[in-house]
Amino acid sequence: MMQQRTQDQERLWKQLLEPQQTSLNHDAQLQALGSEEAVRLLYNAVAPRREELHPPTTTSLGVLGIIPMLLQLVPSKALQVIFMALFLLSFLGTLVFFLVECQKRRRRSERLLNTLGALAPNCRSTTLVPELMDFLHWLENTPDSLPKSALQQALARLLIRVSENELEALLTKERRQFLRALCRRSSTPSTLVTAALLVLGSVKDRETLPLVHRLVQKRPDLEDAAEAFLDAVR
Repeated sequence: MMQQRTQDQERLWKQLLEPQQTSLNHDAQLQALGSEEAVRLLYNAVAPRREELHPPTTTSLGVLGIIPMLLQLVPSKALQVIFMALFLLSFLGTLVFFLVECQKRRRRSERLLNTLGALAPNCRSTTLVPELMDFLHWLENTPDSLPKSALQQALARLLIRVSENELEALLTKERRQFLRALCRRSSTPSTLVTAALLVLGSVKDRETLPLVHRLVQKRPDLEDAAEAFLDAVR
């Protein structure tokens, strides 16, 4: 059973790069599971590889930048020319790899968001809040042009239904930081900011206080949510 589960997760991860599909909503197994179990299966498939959803770093390109300085240490002009040619080839190869990897990761993130956008609105259990929050966290550095709205709205809807007894265990230090980051971002929908402030107020998260004062100045439509947060923290 465990081996079959692992194989299913591996298959779903690979399908996120299939060029013929824009999502995994066609997958017969996901359809058979139902939305909530499908989200859990996707979560387990993506979690070990979540770093591959982020844009690649430019570290390797930066390292190549010191090579021209090292060429100054080569005494022979002929050797300098040879090494420079090798450097240019290496640089171009790294640049092509970097651009291809950027495109792959964007495509994978977009298909994952399309899939979650179809599944998340059908989720009713608050036990899925950690998974939805982590998905949004892992995908926060993807372009705002990608379809995040359905996932954001589903998270907002479930987040306000989480009981106070569950909140302390749910809101780890990392997740509290993420909720604050969502509140700071101007592109975050008001419904999700309101939900985030509601749960942060419920656990009396005083580190959010400075953020709330600035938030009201930038987004007057959130004044009621800010007031509710301040009343809860007092």
